[in-house]
Amino acid sequence: MPPHPSFDSYGFRYVLKVSALLGLLLFVADFGVGELSENILLKPYTSTASLDASIAEIREGRLERELTALAKSQEEERGIVLGFGGDIMLDRGVEASIAQNGGSFTFPFEKVAERLREYDILFGNLEGPVSDKGSDRQNLYSFRMSPRAIGGLTFAGFDVVSVANNHTGDWGVEALRDTLARLREADIAPVGAGEDDMEAYAPVLFTVKGVRIAFLAASQFGKGHFVAGEDTTGIALIDEARLHESILSAREEGADIVIISFHYGDEYTAEPNAFERRIARKAIDLGADLVIGHHPHVLQPIEVYKGGYIAYSLGNFIFDQGFSPETMTSGILTARVVNKKIKDVAIERLIINKDFQLEFP
Repeated sequence: MPPHPSFDSYGFRYVLKVSALLGLLLFVADFGVGELSENILLKPYTSTASLDASIAEIREGRLERELTALAKSQEEERGIVLGFGGDIMLDRGVEASIAQNGGSFTFPFEKVAERLREYDILFGNLEGPVSDKGSDRQNLYSFRMSPRAIGGLTFAGFDVVSVANNHTGDWGVEALRDTLARLREADIAPVGAGEDDMEAYAPVLFTVKGVRIAFLAASQFGKGHFVAGEDTTGIALIDEARLHESILSAREEGADIVIISFHYGDEYTAEPNAFERRIARKAIDLGADLVIGHHPHVLQPIEVYKGGYIAYSLGNFIFDQGFSPETMTSGILTARVVNKKIKDVAIERLIINKDFQLEFP
């Protein structure tokens, strides 16, 4: 039977040729030219060079796509990685050790800084002012870290620090204001203190890979002498109503993850007390995703509660309490955020050595 008058035999043959060539190229790309060279006769108008170039393009394109997909998969699996340390105090014995070991405030972190800088956000509790201003208020233990300590914090990779603790006011309002200014100038966000209560209770927000992460901080200690008020510079105290307002404020500002830092509990105790358990769980009930605790100076358990996570105490990160193994045992908590949720948390043990320097066991 003759072909239909509208049938384009030339066009049909052309389509067949193109399809066959594409099929050949894909086949060769998978199995290699060497395996086929004895069985395939190239037509005169198809040069080996052009075929090799086509194969290379296919291979490169496929490899690029595969590598891109693999990188995306690995990045999604890694998610956003947040790091948390406990109490940081770079005064007193720590500063004396720094002076004996070169004089740089990077010294306490030199053995672990590379690891710490891998975090997308790194948090710690700054146990006292960083300033050369103010006057000593004569507390039982009174800390004031050198302004050069800021260099150690930036070297270690800290992005945000809580200043809501019982030592922030050791050298008065002037030292606190100076501390807040120095931290911000170094691109380290202070949280949990401010010129007034609105600033002290305000969330600090970061955006990482499109995810909004909010930090809040408050202290159990400070009532009666250094609390932020309507017209008073100071720290945020633990107050359920104010914390609820702060969590709601963070969500209104677009926070996907809310993290609360509490300075609370009993010193040198390995288990959280009743107040720690109650307020930490209440924070989760009010909408927080993760609670970070400090002040006991020793590590305490981690708890999963109603889908949220509570690290009751992360102990000392850098401190000069060399009187017990427990106070010289440190840790770094890692929280992994995937799909705008905290997927898991884990703690890695660190040791504060005799020179008050962090190191891996």
